[in-house]
Formats: sequence, C-alpha cells, structure tokens
Amino acid sequence: ILTGPEAKEIAKALRESFDPGVSKALRTANKANAILRYMVLSGDASPFTIQLMPVLGESPKAYAQAIAGYTRALFSGEFNASYLSKNKAIIDKHPNLMVLNVGTAEVTEAMASGGWLSSKTVLLPATDSYWKQVGLLLPRLVGKGASIILSPFATAYCGAMNTAGIEMAKAIDHLCTTPAATADFDQHINLARGLTSTARLGIPSSQRMKESMGFLAAQYTRSVVTILYDFGKGGIRGARARRALIGMFAGLSAITILVAIAEGADKEEIKARL
Repeated sequence: ILTGPEAKEIAKALRESFDPGVSKALRTANKANAILRYMVLSGDASPFTIQLMPVLGESPKAYAQAIAGYTRALFSGEFNASYLSKNKAIIDKHPNLMVLNVGTAEVTEAMASGGWLSSKTVLLPATDSYWKQVGLLLPRLVGKGASIILSPFATAYCGAMNTAGIEMAKAIDHLCTTPAATADFDQHINLARGLTSTARLGIPSSQRMKESMGFLAAQYTRSVVTILYDFGKGGIRGARARRALIGMFAGLSAITILVAIAEGADKEEIKARL
C-alpha cells in the first residue's frame, strides 16, 4: 500500500478525475488546443518537414512512400481503409505498431466526435435548452463547415503516418525474430513518426489533458524526448535511434549545402548556414 507523497499524488489524481468541474474545464481547454494542434501540425504538408524527418534519415524509401500515401489519401477518402486492409498481415505481426484513424490521432483530435471541427456535430441538440441552441448555433455551424474543408487534410495526415510506419515495418520485418525484438522495433517506428500511446504507458486521461494545456502536442513531445533518450542506449532501440537521427541530420546538412550552392553561396556562407 502506497504511503507518503505517492499516496497523496494518487488521491489527488482520483479526486480530480471525479470532479466534474475540473474534468469539464480540462476537456474544454483540450478541445481548443486540439484546433491549434491540428492547424500547426496537420493542416498542411508540414509533417514531412517536421514529424517525419527521422523517417527520412532512416528509410528514404518509406519517407517517399509516405508522401505518396498522403497524396492518395488527400484525394481518396477510401485510401486509408484500403491500405490497412491490404497490409493486415504485417499489422497483425506488429501488434505495437500504432495505426492511425482520423479522431484517434493526437494531431487530428479536433476532427473526432465531440471535437470542435467534427463533421458529426449536431447543430441543434434536443437536449440543449432553447437559448443554448441559439447561442451555440453559429460556432457549431462554423466548426462543421470548417470540418468539410479541413477533413481531407486530416485523412491525408493519417495516410502518410500509416504508410511510413507500415513500410518501415516491412523493411525490418526480417529482423523481428522474437516478440521482444518486434516490440522494440515497433516502438522505434512509432517514435520515428513522432507517435506514442499514453494509454499503453498507463498515463490517465486527466493527466494527458493537463499536459495538453502545457504543450502543443503532449504525445509528440514525449516521443521526441524518448527517441533522443534512446540515442544513448544500447540494444535495438538505441541502434535504430542513432541511425535515424544521424541520417536525419546528415540529410538536413546535405539539403542545406545544395540550397546554398544553388543560391551561389561561398564556402564561408555555407559554413555559417550549417
């Protein structure tokens, strides 16, 4: 039985989880943050210059396929389901590999049922009072309208992440000779894509909502810190983290040099840019 500070922390977390006021405030703040998170990290093609850069460092082929997956998912709402179905065998073999759908991914939470950009938002819920219906009609209408325009980009984001993860899993599948090795490879692939599951880590939803108030994307932040930590470790995850990050920085350096040469920069200017 826990005593002292540990017991107090657990008791506090339990009280807050049962406090309707605290929970409602956290949910409201997270809904607002979810919109900002989506616009910054998923509302355009920025994942390829931010979140998927470690994938480029480790597997340029998977990175290129992720771009193709993004493009196909952007113009076809059926691409994700079709691609996941086609690759069911590899997904089943890698149970810890995170597969995303719109609404389940941290970056696209705003599109989930109950989110402020959800297409499933009911404009005039029968359970609301008349004045609440009137007061919230315009915000709900704006959110629902925005979801029609922005939803394809959320679908495309999931398409890119799924394609990158599954293609990386295919490339290293022959190395997954034990369940432990498979779990380590799966976790690395998740981290390389900037993904992590707080549920699997045992972090309660109330804690995650608090983290969302302090970070733009708490799960993404956690994955970045973890892969940097893995860089200095031994074993499979350490080796793959070093390969991904060293390759990423080498690739960024090469791009910097090529752009500088194209712009006519001299050696000193190239050094300064690096």
